Amino acid sequence: METVPSSFYAKEASFAPPNCSSVRKSSESLWVSLLPLRGAISAVTSRMRSKSVNTQRPHFASSEEAEEQAGQEVERRLLFILHGKRAESQEVRDLLQHAADAPCTHEVTQTAAAGDAVRIARDGASSGFTSIIAVGGDGTVNEVVNGLAGSTTPLGIIPMGTANDFARQIGIPENAKEALELILSGHTRAIDTITVNDRHFANVSTGGIAADVTAETSPGLKDFIGPFAYAITGLKKLAAVESRMMTFTGPNFELSRPTLLFAVGNARSTGGGYELTSHARVRDGLLDLCVVEEMPLTSLIPLMIKLRNAEHAEAEGVHYVQLPWVDVKADDQFRVNVDGEELNGSQFHYVVNPRALTVHLDHLPEDQPAEG
Repeated sequence: METVPSSFYAKEASFAPPNCSSVRKSSESLWVSLLPLRGAISAVTSRMRSKSVNTQRPHFASSEEAEEQAGQEVERRLLFILHGKRAESQEVRDLLQHAADAPCTHEVTQTAAAGDAVRIARDGASSGFTSIIAVGGDGTVNEVVNGLAGSTTPLGIIPMGTANDFARQIGIPENAKEALELILSGHTRAIDTITVNDRHFANVSTGGIAADVTAETSPGLKDFIGPFAYAITGLKKLAAVESRMMTFTGPNFELSRPTLLFAVGNARSTGGGYELTSHARVRDGLLDLCVVEEMPLTSLIPLMIKLRNAEHAEAEGVHYVQLPWVDVKADDQFRVNVDGEELNGSQFHYVVNPRALTVHLDHLPEDQPAEG
């Protein structure tokens, strides 16, 4: 594995848990009703018309700015953003009842359409909520990450999706109440994010057959068998796999190959547990690029097993590097998957934003010393 040094490092932000005070109802925003958290949800947030997309890269607050803000005692105000599909589940009802007993201000809203969580998170952060909590899967988390771009407001995660790849690998408890307790503890860590064109993500972006598998796995199949749905779709894609000539360019690095798939990772795992960027760390100031070049099916099938077991980085036909940024180009349009969202284009620019996102975490699994 080739590592390209980067100067994209920043000091770690340290956050002290703010004090809680009595429950108070906050004012409604201009475009979404924020419902009090007590009791079950009985209303759905109205769908808002999306404005034109701002393609300018947002300012990312420095760790020094975060530390200055963290030193100020503020009332604890939590905003829960629920994926609309999960909002009426018993698991969510139990979670909200548990949250209602906490001595802080809690409010909740739910999404009705793609992009709602971006706007809700952005509005909530600017309205003074001290934590924005994504209740759903990787796609919901990704939208909230985009809504928090440029903000030091911490992200909390309650994993309730199909795979929950990002939450699992950064140490978020699978149990919803335990995940909530972690948020209520107030502990946070600052982690990297990656920007691709004008979109931000915290986990993994894929292209080629990896993006096709994510896009073509039906929601019904995911609901029925969970993460195994991605594997079934992947097996179907192998029967008609096609490559595309792509060029990857970064600092002291250039690669042009007929490509079956590629992954750009801030973290390691996507597609229900495939660690395509198996050496990635969310606080190293680097992105991990894995490129699998064209090969016959007889070679690809054994490689897929290595991919599943995270043993592929040194395999023949695999190129794995760590960079502060990378450009990916092709002669024609292709799609990439960004933490569950599909983007289309012929050129994508990926760049790391060091320590740009504050997440409610006690510690990261990668902080633990290796055994043996």
